[in-house]
Amino acid sequence: MNVSDRAAGSTLEGRYRLEARLTNWGVGEVWRAVDLQRQRVAVTVKLLPAPTTRRAERMGALKLLGDRLAKLQHPGVLPLVEVNVAGAQPFVVYEAWEGISLGEWLTAARATGEPTSLRAVLTLADRLLAAIGAGHRQRSPGSLVHGAVHHDAVRVRLVEGREPDVRVIDFGLSAEKDSSALSALVDANPSEYAAPEHAREPALRNPAADVFAAAVLIVRMLVPEAVRPRGHRSWGHFVSQREGEVHSAITALRADVHPSVWEALAQSLARRPE
Repeated sequence: MNVSDRAAGSTLEGRYRLEARLTNWGVGEVWRAVDLQRQRVAVTVKLLPAPTTRRAERMGALKLLGDRLAKLQHPGVLPLVEVNVAGAQPFVVYEAWEGISLGEWLTAARATGEPTSLRAVLTLADRLLAAIGAGHRQRSPGSLVHGAVHHDAVRVRLVEGREPDVRVIDFGLSAEKDSSALSALVDANPSEYAAPEHAREPALRNPAADVFAAAVLIVRMLVPEAVRPRGHRSWGHFVSQREGEVHSAITALRADVHPSVWEALAQSLARRPE
């Protein structure tokens, strides 16, 4: 997503030098960069669309969110360095982390034609849910951080002989209290991950939205070709039309998954997760 005409070698606020444009990093225009104030340590810079209206309100909301995210310390969340603005260009800086998007992982998994490793999927799911839970528990002040969870907002690192690792990015960029103020700056959840009620009313996005989106992601990790139920445009659409059939629909996708896993996923895909 191109949101600027910046070229490699340009510098933001005299500190971050852009080196190479990246892809599949969630919302915004993403660059590999170096932090000139920290001995040229590698960072990832995300340029966000410049607001055309209500600029002060939207930038204030983004700064507030940046303050919250900077305090969120969890091994499953990619550390945020700062949120700032260069001229009219808002940007977010993350620590660098080598890995691929979960979307790329899913594409590669589909291409093999083989079932995904249950061990790998459950390890990734456990770490993803732990990171989301940490975000939901973080308060500043009295306000939960929650955000868009989808296949480009999760990055995966796979190293032969090691447990798979995961990092959540863009966490909180669709926070409930800030959604109206940030709407011109960031994208919302791709529709295939939106819960039925949140697809209709994006401003209702809350921790339950992340639970639903995470459940859809885990179903897709277990069965990469299950992008959406047959005859429906998304899992949210399926739930809104045939909620009583969710459990039977997902358990039929793969026979070697323990029933308790499908039960937990079915509860998470319910309109009101328990």
